[in-house]
Order: sequence, then structure tokens, then C-alpha cells
Amino acid sequence: MAILFAVVARGTTILAKHAWCGGNFLEVTEQILARIPSENNKLTYSHGNYLFHYICQDRIIYLCITDDNFERSRAFSFLNEIKKRFQTTYGSRAQTALPYAMNSEFSSILAAQLKHHSENKGTDQMVETQAQVDELKGIMVRNIVHLLQKHHSENKGTDQMVETQAQVDELKGIMVRNIDLVAQRGEKLELLIDKTENLVDSSVTFKTTSRNLARAMCMKNLKLTIIITVVSIVVIYIIVSAACGGLTWPSCVQK
Repeated sequence: MAILFAVVARGTTILAKHAWCGGNFLEVTEQILARIPSENNKLTYSHGNYLFHYICQDRIIYLCITDDNFERSRAFSFLNEIKKRFQTTYGSRAQTALPYAMNSEFSSILAAQLKHHSENKGTDQMVETQAQVDELKGIMVRNIVHLLQKHHSENKGTDQMVETQAQVDELKGIMVRNIDLVAQRGEKLELLIDKTENLVDSSVTFKTTSRNLARAMCMKNLKLTIIITVVSIVVIYIIVSAACGGLTWPSCVQK
């Protein structure tokens, strides 16, 4: 079990990324990023055997892809760590940065943290993980309850509280349905995930073919260079011979 891919983006503009293995994660991620709302939030999308975890804060999205056996809280621990490091390093520059502007510097940090959070399973982390699980369970409901209670703060009657609870239940259902719709509309996304697996399986063949092609092109260029050199020497010899009175250069060679 591991974190397969991580990315930091502003909307659909990717600022930095790192992949643990080969695949078309970038194509999949671009589709996921397009579906993430701009407001601050933490959420996990589930699709097939993959989980897409993200934190969105101040329009900056911190997202990672894991398999469905990877602990959700460990994924969010990773995201919180890269969010803290990214904000400390770049601050408000991320709001106007060009695509991949931070990739050369921050991809190495993504790689190091990705490895650390994929491999670190110590006791202290497990304690932290359980606390994060408990926190994550209540994040969305607490936010919804807070907003609705604020809206009804001046109406504290029994009827209003019953209505508020009904709205909470409805909003919880909407959120679940929205996540399901992402999966149900994901025919193309599912094919891309299958393609990712095919790319991983065929990576050795692709690299071998690329090396063979490069070797063939190199030999072709070498042969062409030799031919041009020989032709040039012959042409120069003919020109000099004509100027010197014959093939033995009698006019130019002093006896």
C-alpha cells in the first residue's frame, strides 16, 4: 500500500506533482481537479480500487491518489504536511503562479513526504491516525451544522431545530450523491485508470523500443555523415586536379 501520486494545483492549474510509479495519473487528476469546488474543504472521492483525497484551502488544492486499502487518515496526514510546507515556502505567490512554476523545487519535497507517509507505520503515528479518523468523521457534519445553526440563530424554537436537523440530513445525502455521481459519470475516467495499469505493464517494452529506435537513428546519422565526408573529399580532389592540370597535379607539384 502506498501513495501513488501527489499534486498541488490552483484549480486545474498544476503547480507541482510527483508520481510513485508510471501511469497516466496526470490525465486522471486533471478530470478530478475540474470537479473540485473552489471553497475550503476536505474530501475523499472513491472510484473503483482508487481513492482521491484532497484538501482545498484558499483555492489551492492538495491532492493524492492511493489504492482503496490505504488508510484515509494517513493520506490526510500527508496532505496536511505538504500543505504546511507549500504555504510556508510560497505563500501568496501560488495564487498567481504559472503552471508547474514550483515543480522543479517542490516535487522533491512531494517525493520525500510521499515515501515517508507511505512507509511510516510507527505506534505514535497510529495514535495520531486514530485521532485524525475521529476528526475526519465529523468534519463535514460539523461544518454543515455550524452554518445551519448560524442561519437559525434567532429562531430557537422546537420547529426550527427540527427543520435544521432535516436540512442536515438532506445535505449529508446530497454530498454522498455528488460523490456517487462522479463515479457514475466516470466511464472515461475508468478507462484512463485501466490505461494506467496497461502503461505500467508495458513500460519496459516501451523503453526498449525507444532505445532501439534511438540506436537505429544514430547509425543512420553516422552512415550519412560518412557518405557526405567521402563525397566532399572526392569533389575537392576533382576541383584541385582540374586547377593543377590533371589527376597527378603536374602544374602544382614541383619536381
